[in-house]
Amino acid sequence: MRVAVVRREFRSHGGAERVAARVVAELRKAGIEVSVVAHRWEELPPGVVVRRVPLPPVPKPIQLLLFALLAPRVARAAGDVVHSFDRIMAQDIYRAGEGVHREWLARRRRHLPRHETLLDPLRPLHRIILAIERRIFEKGARILVANSRQVAVEIRRHYRPTAPIEVTRTGVDLDAFHPERRRALRATARERFGLGDETAFLFMGSGFRRKGLGPLLVALTGIQGPFRLLVVGAGRVGPYRRLAAAMGVADRVSFLGLLDEPLPAYAAADAFVLPSLYDPAANTCLEAMATGLPVVTTAANGSAELIDSGRSGWVVEEPTDFQRLAVCLATLLNPERRETMGACGRRAVEAYPWSRHMEEVLAVYARLR
Repeated sequence: MRVAVVRREFRSHGGAERVAARVVAELRKAGIEVSVVAHRWEELPPGVVVRRVPLPPVPKPIQLLLFALLAPRVARAAGDVVHSFDRIMAQDIYRAGEGVHREWLARRRRHLPRHETLLDPLRPLHRIILAIERRIFEKGARILVANSRQVAVEIRRHYRPTAPIEVTRTGVDLDAFHPERRRALRATARERFGLGDETAFLFMGSGFRRKGLGPLLVALTGIQGPFRLLVVGAGRVGPYRRLAAAMGVADRVSFLGLLDEPLPAYAAADAFVLPSLYDPAANTCLEAMATGLPVVTTAANGSAELIDSGRSGWVVEEPTDFQRLAVCLATLLNPERRETMGACGRRAVEAYPWSRHMEEVLAVYARLR
């Protein structure tokens, strides 16, 4: 069997990119012939053939459309099974790791100021993504893979899928992200990030607006006690520095940018917080739970399905419920509460190792054949 794995950009940063790269590596370990179909890529495992999709230097909406049109032909020539991690016009398996764009636009209208969303229906980027998305969900794939029940429900809510939908949760590297490794790195990591005895909340994710950094900075004003927020990820930092200053918490927020490895950030932290406006299933929440950190997130995040709110973390219904978010974070100033919740979260994700994920992926391949 030959598998063509499609992703416009294979990089070491970004949730979807990291999942695609791990799937490629695991397929190679299993002795399966793998080709990567991409426009840009970083280092790949030995033995993986890259099939480049050349794209001109045009605006992003046009580039997305061209990739969606050109990639299927390149992929079909490279593999018996086309497993796409990106939106293209035709594939055997589409992993909806970026969720449902129509749902994200609905949540933008719900949570963001009207002047920011008024022109969304006219923007070329949204129109092109929606057109490709409709094609995929209604007739562009033989099997649809959702990484949470939330995404499966959203696909059916907004479209009329003709392909079966499989819910396959992303695997977690339970050895790399382990409480013992976090504890071993803790002292060095806290010194690296300039932390003393204060409680450290960790926010990690690129795309600060969608991940809920704004609501989090507002919620910090409702917390009494020594704490610091570590912000890891790529994005425009300026607006959030200004918001933190306006909220009076600028001296409690550290913007760390992108990190080569996420584990030191988890090691330095006492709790993980991601108040997403929309997230299909944040991998960072699963990694944080695996390291034994309690997680605070929202019901708009598919990973919240693994959190027993109040026992293994907190699930806030609305990302803009600043008061509720502050109350949940304040409970985690208590070290004993953090330890108990973190241990419960670790047990929850132990059911989803990478070995299970790959068994499910191979089972999907078998169904196709």
